[in-house]
Amino acid sequence: MAERKADGMAGLVNTVYRTILRHEMVRPGDNVVVAVSGGADSISLLHCMLSLRGELDCVVYAAHIHHGIRGRAADADAAFVAVFCRQTGVRLFVHEVDVPKLAKEQKISLELAGRRVRYQFLEGIQLPHKRIATAHTRNDCAETVLLHLLRGCGTGGLTGIAPVTGGIIRPLIDAAREEIEVYCEENGLQYRTDETNLDTAFTRNSVRHRLLPFLQQEYNPGIVSSLAQTAGIVSEDHQLLEEITKKNFEELFCPGPFGELTADRAVFSGFSVAMQRRLLKRAYEIINGSAEGITFEAIETARGLLLAGVTGKRVKLGSPGKPGRQEETGRQIFVENEYDRFTVFNQLGEPFSYALQWGETISIPEAGTKAAAYEWEGDEKEKKQKDALCYLFDYKYKNRGIVIRSRRIGDQFCLHGCTKKIKKLLIDSKIPRRLRERIPVIEIDGTIAAVAGFGVDDTFRPQPDAKKYLVLDLNKGEQ
Repeated sequence: MAERKADGMAGLVNTVYRTILRHEMVRPGDNVVVAVSGGADSISLLHCMLSLRGELDCVVYAAHIHHGIRGRAADADAAFVAVFCRQTGVRLFVHEVDVPKLAKEQKISLELAGRRVRYQFLEGIQLPHKRIATAHTRNDCAETVLLHLLRGCGTGGLTGIAPVTGGIIRPLIDAAREEIEVYCEENGLQYRTDETNLDTAFTRNSVRHRLLPFLQQEYNPGIVSSLAQTAGIVSEDHQLLEEITKKNFEELFCPGPFGELTADRAVFSGFSVAMQRRLLKRAYEIINGSAEGITFEAIETARGLLLAGVTGKRVKLGSPGKPGRQEETGRQIFVENEYDRFTVFNQLGEPFSYALQWGETISIPEAGTKAAAYEWEGDEKEKKQKDALCYLFDYKYKNRGIVIRSRRIGDQFCLHGCTKKIKKLLIDSKIPRRLRERIPVIEIDGTIAAVAGFGVDDTFRPQPDAKKYLVLDLNKGEQ
């Protein structure tokens, strides 16, 4: 889409228009939902989008979320946005949620809880060809770069705020906050001021009101533009590195039946240090769904383990939720050496146990399978040859309940006259440690009757002359 200046466009409207064209943010026929808090940024964005809807051939909506944080002030914000939308003829979507309660329940910060519910609300609005427009500015981008620098980051953290992320667009990303203030004054736009944005006890507010002004005054009056430009350059470099990482990742890692990722350790060791870090981070992101919970220190520890090559050793790559806190989700993501290979996997947080009756089929997601329990007549050898993961039991147990569960401490069963602890059986069979808790143990009437992959306990085996059996079929995979 070529850049041009529409007739009569000037100032902020032209900046927004050029940004939309440059990044192909809006297509003809799109429904654009503008997130409106009532502040200067979001009010000016909604006003600009209304001015441009004819040129862009789109329909403009507004959405406001009441976070339940600021009491009467938040009520006044919601009322102000409602009046503005009524006066301009814009359909408004409103959602109210108790963010402090949610943050407490999920043990996360107010800022993170607010961001999550905000995007859940916006993404949940049912409109075809929808675009969500947020009012992030060039200043927000500069602040984000500084925040990431202060906390420590890689190239991903220096990219700032992207103009487009999926269906989310940021038409003000090339506009400075000063431009927005001038635009509001020139167009007689009133807006609300959130007093919490002035509280420098919050790190972002401190960067905005103390650090950036200091840097502008003492070092570079144009630092906001400089940081935003740097973010743009790094973003393009980062995108190239991500494409290279993706290619290397697809050649290195093989997905497993439980969502784990396995790779050749020697091939991994041949990559540069920078690429090793990126590959481990990408593996974590794919298993977890995001990079949340991973740290640089964890990546370095994992690299050290893989380069040392000690079989059977594992280290934690991260905990989904707050970094280093397993209790946030009850699970962790590990890297484990296995001879000449290594695996990145999600450790089960809790043991599993499922009850079923003969004639039923249930799902066992932890084991990546379904279990079907049924009666069967025929030849035992023929059944076993055809279905390797079918376990045949003496028919006399037809009125007894079945439980399929994970292994427990002290579990043992008797196979061909030899009683063995299941833990030792798994170790002797070189079953990787990460898989031992996923192997189903089958109980009948409270006693271990079989172990998946190993067979049926002698007590529960059918009689040699049997023609009728009870069958537990684990061949029905979930994948």
